[in-house]
Amino acid sequence: DRDVTGVQTCALPICHTERWAAPEVGQIRFRKKDEEKGKANTQSDVFSLGCVFLEIITVMKSRSVEELENRFEDEEMFFRLNLDVIAVWIKELRAIRTHRLHDKALDWIESMLKENLAERCTTAELVEETYKEPYREYFCCKDCLDENKYKTATGWCPIIKVNNNHN
Repeated sequence: DRDVTGVQTCALPICHTERWAAPEVGQIRFRKKDEEKGKANTQSDVFSLGCVFLEIITVMKSRSVEELENRFEDEEMFFRLNLDVIAVWIKELRAIRTHRLHDKALDWIESMLKENLAERCTTAELVEETYKEPYREYFCCKDCLDENKYKTATGWCPIIKVNNNHN
């Protein structure tokens, strides 16, 4: 599977952070070698990023990551084993009034933390969503928004290239 940058994610992750590992990645050690192919891809990385985003938005909503962890039902604190707890947590975060765009971030996080790989958003969809108005001014850094600053030796920033169709 290739992400928006053209980089391929292999089906077998060599290393990963178990805490944020997607369900399909967390199960790899229990599968036989011939069952591995096609089980993990860039959408597995999206799940992991969704876990990190959830921790960030938790703090932005004036709660602590420790409060969330205290609700987890497993000793290892794996996000993939606590998706029901996380769904309730997100609902509680929505009830806390902060910047209106924080709730949009919770929408993205929900789509990133789907248990089923096929239902999870893709990297391209996530980039496209975060780069739309009015979100881009809030969620993208100024360098990513300035096309002149983000031209690299290999071409345009992948985010800008995908969303503005620069060649």
